Amino acid sequence: GGGGHGPGGGGGPGGGPSTSGDYNIYIYGGDLYVNCDGDGLDSNGGLYLYGGRQAVFSMRSGGDNSALDSDGTMLIDGATVFTAGTKGVDGSVKSSWFGSGQKYATSTTSYSAGKILTTKAGSSGSTIFSYSLPKNVNYVLASWPSSVSGSTPSIGAANSVTACAGGSWSHDWNEGVITTAASVDAEGLMTYTCTACGETETRTIPKLVQVDACDHAADITTTDEGFAVTFAGDEGVLSIVVYETKDYSGMSETVAPDGTAVSRDGDSGYPDSTGGGQINFTVVLASGYAIGNVTATDGTYKNIKGPGDTGLANTYRVTKISADTTVTITTVRTSSPYDIDGNGTVDIHDVTELLQRISEGRADLTADVNEDQSVNIMDVTALLNYLAR
Repeated sequence: GGGGHGPGGGGGPGGGPSTSGDYNIYIYGGDLYVNCDGDGLDSNGGLYLYGGRQAVFSMRSGGDNSALDSDGTMLIDGATVFTAGTKGVDGSVKSSWFGSGQKYATSTTSYSAGKILTTKAGSSGSTIFSYSLPKNVNYVLASWPSSVSGSTPSIGAANSVTACAGGSWSHDWNEGVITTAASVDAEGLMTYTCTACGETETRTIPKLVQVDACDHAADITTTDEGFAVTFAGDEGVLSIVVYETKDYSGMSETVAPDGTAVSRDGDSGYPDSTGGGQINFTVVLASGYAIGNVTATDGTYKNIKGPGDTGLANTYRVTKISADTTVTITTVRTSSPYDIDGNGTVDIHDVTELLQRISEGRADLTADVNEDQSVNIMDVTALLNYLAR
């Protein structure tokens, strides 16, 4: 919980609503998982969920605690939220708790522990949530902003769970694959797959921020140009998104696999050649590839931090760059681009699956057989030519 006022005073962002309680809780981003035997997110004042992704499992069915409990204002506006337990919220759901672009749905169906509960966009859309229940529940609330999906959540029936490597509370998600790259005009899409049971889950990638050459012209007082950072990516690298700061949410640019950038101060984003600068970047991979190794020129940096440190798939930080350097990115093939249905065999069934995806308008870059960054009848032709060999 924070103090009684958000940034700028007066509750939420920009002076939003305030409460009479001693404390408010504000969540603006990140991934949060809560599994408890009482109330989940419990605020003595207001509870404001403005962003990020929250999965909250409160007291098991039969109790009287709830996943979201607020003594003041309750507001979900921009967050992607899944709750399950005895009650989804403290009191009856009110439409006033949700922002104008926020979709939500509830369910009072009882589900037992050890079942997978899936929430989709609409009755047949993409899966947004998929959790193995850690306890018996009889109330579910799912909500997300229209930027995730304009469709109302559809809470599906639970299926029996066999052994899942993620344990009883979650799947064992891989690092994810960018199925649609983000641009300055549109959000992208990242798809994660459970390595134990094959369940998939998608998340949006924020739009890239257009770099305006005039944005900082009045603020920059240094002539430091930074050290040159040259990328060397192999055939599995489509492009590289370079961020000016280490929070991965500010100014960014997309460069080619053999493009260049400069070392920058991780906080201000200004070019830095003092020996304390860094380069922060995400590797956009071609379908069927994964990152094998990321290296830099010996003696020109201190550390290379990968997804385990950055918390983001295929995202790296090279720290304390002290000279011009080359960052080399090598990839490995993870699957054949011709195996459309993913069963490990390339045959006529893959042609049928590809034609069906194209006709139904659900083909993404995972089915880009000829790797031209689009999926159409030319990919069918390439697959047929492969089978005819």
